[in-house]
Parts: sequence; structure tokens; C-alpha cells
Amino acid sequence: MKNLSQYIGVAYRRSQVFYNEQMSSVGLTSGQYMYIIAICEEEGLSQDDLAHQLHIDKGTVANVLAKLEEKGFVSRKVNKEDKRGREVYTTEKAQKAYELALHARDEWHRRLTADFSEAETKMFEKLLEKSMHNAECHCRNLT
Repeated sequence: MKNLSQYIGVAYRRSQVFYNEQMSSVGLTSGQYMYIIAICEEEGLSQDDLAHQLHIDKGTVANVLAKLEEKGFVSRKVNKEDKRGREVYTTEKAQKAYELALHARDEWHRRLTADFSEAETKMFEKLLEKSMHNAECHCRNLT
């Protein structure tokens, strides 16, 4: 088997560089843009649901949301039914960044699969999803 870890690592690092370049004009980083997309697509999402949806641990989600709140992209409100829970809402600033985030995501996906056929692209997506699932099954304590 070839060095899959190297391939995954290079693709990950290059994606971070790409997203940092694309999102810097609105003050977002490669680690923040996906939060903006998720929250804009589901206003009032709980922090726990966001962590589950993004496959990121709750502590990291809380830290990133604190930074996004400080930068004026989101606001967090106490859940009326569960006082321990927080719901996340976007601001106008986030709504403006949303279109750029979608464009950046779509452009990166297009670049990653530039020389793939449609069938190869679909297979690549399925295999990546399976790989993600396998990684999560073998590293349960991370989420």
C-alpha cells in the first residue's frame, strides 16, 4: 500500500493554505469558514449539534465560536429549554462571508477533482466518506 498518510496530509495542508488565502479578505481562517457555512444553513443550531455535524470535539467548537463571536460573525444565546445549552446565530457580517465561503469550498472541490471523470468524482466522495467513518470508528475519544 502506498503512503496514504502522506497523501491525506498534503491534501489537508494545501486545503488549509487555499482556504486561508480565500477567506482572509473577510477575516476568517481555514478553521472557521466551515462553521459559517453550517450556521448560516441552520440558524439556531446548538453547539452540540454543530460539533456533531462538523465531526469536531465540543471543546474546539466552543473555542472557535468564542473567536467568531469576538470577531462579530456569530452570537450565542442560552437555549430556553436547556439552560446549559447554547444556540448559535449568524450576524450580518457572517451572512456576507457565507457566499465567499461557499464559493471557496466549491472551487477547492473543483480543483481537487479537476481531472476526474464524473464517475471518479462520485467514487472519490464515497471513498472519502468511508475513510472518515473508519477514522472516527478507530478514534472515538476525539469527538
